[in-house]
Amino acid sequence: MGQVKMKIVKRFIAAVCLGLLFTGCITPPPKMESARGSVLAISVKIKPPVPINSFAPLYIYFARVDEKKDLKNQSDLLLSNYNYADNYSAYVFNVPPGTYIAVAALYLVSKDDTQMVLLPKDLVEKSLTKVEAGGFAYMGTYTVKKVMFSSLSTDTYDDYQQHYYKRLSLFKNRAAEFFLDSAYNSAVLVSAEKKAEDEIGLIKSIMSSTEKTEWLPLLVKRLEELKGKKSQ
Repeated sequence: MGQVKMKIVKRFIAAVCLGLLFTGCITPPPKMESARGSVLAISVKIKPPVPINSFAPLYIYFARVDEKKDLKNQSDLLLSNYNYADNYSAYVFNVPPGTYIAVAALYLVSKDDTQMVLLPKDLVEKSLTKVEAGGFAYMGTYTVKKVMFSSLSTDTYDDYQQHYYKRLSLFKNRAAEFFLDSAYNSAVLVSAEKKAEDEIGLIKSIMSSTEKTEWLPLLVKRLEELKGKKSQ
C-alpha cells in the first residue's frame, strides 16, 4: 500500500475510532469463541506533560509471560479488542488462559494524530495478572504521565520500555498496522490501584453492550463474586 493511500486509510480509521471513543462502547464485543471464553481488563488514563485533557487508550498492548517470567524480555504480544473511553478501559475478549502484563498504550490525540506510550517498568510489574479459562481478570487502574520530548530520543526509556519499543516495531496485527508510524513516548506512573469497586465499575460499564451476548453470564458471575467479597 502506497504512503498516500496508507495515510488516507489511517485517517479514516482514526476518525471512526475517535467517534467511538467519545460515544463510549456502542457495539457488542467479539463473539465468544469457546464455551470457556475469558476476558482481560485494564484501565489506563494517559496524561500529557502539560495539564490539559487526559486521554483514553484506543488499544492496549499486552505481553504473554512465559515460564521464565522475565518480564522485560517477553515477545508474545497481544492487542486489546474492545474499549470504553469513559473509564479509560480496554479489554481482551477471548484471551487465551495464561499470565499477562501490559506494556504499551496507543491513543488518539486527534483524527490525524495517534501516539504510542510505552508503559513504565513499575506499571508493567504491577499489571502481572493470571487469566483462568472462563474467567474475568482485572489488571488494575492506572494513571501515567507522558515524558516531555520523549518521542525525540529513547534516552528516557527504562529497560522495559527499550525492549517493548523494539518488539512493537515487529508486531504484526491487522488492527494496529496502520498506527505503527505513530510517535513513541515514554511515561511515568502517577497512580496505581486494584480495588474491587474499580473492577466492578469496569464490568458495569460494558454490561449494556453485552446483555444479548454469551459474555453476560461470565460478567454477572464476576460481579456477584466481587460483591460477596465486599460484604464479608
